[in-house]
Amino acid sequence: MRAETFPRSLSAVAVGGTIGVVGFVSGFELRFPGLPLDLKTIRLTGTNCGPVATFRDMVRAVAQPRIEPVLDTTVEFPDAHAAYRRLEQGGALGKVVVTVG
Repeated sequence: MRAETFPRSLSAVAVGGTIGVVGFVSGFELRFPGLPLDLKTIRLTGTNCGPVATFRDMVRAVAQPRIEPVLDTTVEFPDAHAAYRRLEQGGALGKVVVTVG
């Protein structure tokens, strides 16, 4: 995250929205007006991504041909409403896919 772009995030986030802080590219100090947090009831959450080397290891692992996504449900586009119902029900194990064409 770049400290100079944080005010843009405050302006862009919806009422009740969340701003995720991922890393600190320009240092660890962040200054911003607190009023938008209160007026918009914004949540500010941080996350730790780990080192770049770990990310590269993950990308290499996912790129292996033997890793395939788990598909829970596949429906044709005209039945897309069924895919949304499946997601609303919860409990989907894997991806809910809508095919087009």
